Amino acid sequence: MLRLLAHNTRKMSRCSEQNGFYSDKILAGIVDLLEVCVQWAKTHFNDKLIHVTERSCVWEVVHEDVVRMVNEALFLKHEDWDFVASVWQAIYYETPKMLTVDSTPGSSYAAIYTRTASQQRISVYAFRVLIAEHARDFDMRSHLTGVSMAMPSLALLQRLQNDDDNVFICQAVGMLAGKHATTLGELAEMAPGSHILVQGMRPLAEVMLPLRYQDIQEIMRTEQCPVRFVADHAALVQMIDAHFMQEGYATYYTTENGPPVVQNMYNAAMSVLPFEPAETVPVADESDFFHFFWRRHFASGAHTDTSMSAQVARMRISLD
Repeated sequence: MLRLLAHNTRKMSRCSEQNGFYSDKILAGIVDLLEVCVQWAKTHFNDKLIHVTERSCVWEVVHEDVVRMVNEALFLKHEDWDFVASVWQAIYYETPKMLTVDSTPGSSYAAIYTRTASQQRISVYAFRVLIAEHARDFDMRSHLTGVSMAMPSLALLQRLQNDDDNVFICQAVGMLAGKHATTLGELAEMAPGSHILVQGMRPLAEVMLPLRYQDIQEIMRTEQCPVRFVADHAALVQMIDAHFMQEGYATYYTTENGPPVVQNMYNAAMSVLPFEPAETVPVADESDFFHFFWRRHFASGAHTDTSMSAQVARMRISLD
């Protein structure tokens, strides 16, 4: 039942997401969901509540009794299975649409995200609440300090949605982790999807260009972007353009993250495409890791889609 409800997300109206916020009804449903999970965990000390896939951003509530109790509680209150599915969808990390250059293992790919940063903060916080309860942090903190940790409320989730500078979520997650506050860099390591909270620019296509050993050698030798990277990135952007045009978007962003040498490589790839620099934002160690954002606006692109297609074709052919 969980997978049916969690993945039946197409029924959520895109109109409800246009302003980047969930309705108070959805937020109240999330509060109810978390409350059911917490109450169940108090009497099931050794049972697995959630599952997180290693080295990915996928997580979900996996215990069937919890799922059943949540579904029953929400349906009893709202009598609407579509609403129940919407609440499950809201707490989970957004599963991106994946685009690949080819079917070769390790091929370059792009992940397309349309959920707003406001919505993603709700998912990040819900995950940390369930992690804290699974580890019995709520009860332990109460035992050590004599003060019970407050459960999430509608007001708290409303404040998270409006937390444009990500200050409040760092404080809220920090309290769950047993500290006054956490930094954005620390937050990025603490919950699936935290790293894409930066600036909240949506829709977003995160392009991944996996490094091969020979690529690393070439970068170290020349300090230049390998030709394959430019060609792969251009081919992916062409696919991303087609996707967002079909969906009716006028503007989207691409991003890359990594050490400073990545910025040089990515800038080289972006220089042949109709993008303008949007922002460079540090997300962890100030000297090592950054997010680089570029904006693509279809109405003001420097090149036509036809010319970009021709450029991509020439670059791909030159690699053969």
